[in-house]
Amino acid sequence: MNTKKYIIAFLILLAVIIGAIFFIFKKQPTTVENLSVKNSTTTKNKIFQKNIETQIPASFSEINNRVDNFKNLIGQKINQDKKNIDVQIGIEDDNYASGIFTVINEAPSDATNLFLAIKNNDKWQIVWTGQNNFSCEIIQQYNIPEKIASDCK
Repeated sequence: MNTKKYIIAFLILLAVIIGAIFFIFKKQPTTVENLSVKNSTTTKNKIFQKNIETQIPASFSEINNRVDNFKNLIGQKINQDKKNIDVQIGIEDDNYASGIFTVINEAPSDATNLFLAIKNNDKWQIVWTGQNNFSCEIIQQYNIPEKIASDCK
């Protein structure tokens, strides 16, 4: 009878230890607050570092609609079919947006480009595209806030 008690006590103790180990090493869920972004001096990385601080859209379809809209607008601006353009919106508020886009199969090796957009009469308009820092002239002309485009040439 004593042996049964020792076996039961041992099994209970073992279950408590395994539970404690599982609880201690359990992976934390990934949330925006848990993300860590390295500081970077490049404009492209700063865009996405700041994006973590912006409001997350309500649904994936809302995101897809906005990305598709920017693909159309960039395609019109640079005379390319939207199917050949990959867009990532970096920072966006009610009236301004910035991000990166790639024209697929374009030399040199699918170069990444920046874009700036403004909302005029409830319609987005691409006001600048390029591969280097944003244009200071465009930022000043359209009064684009620093949170959207902080680095310019």
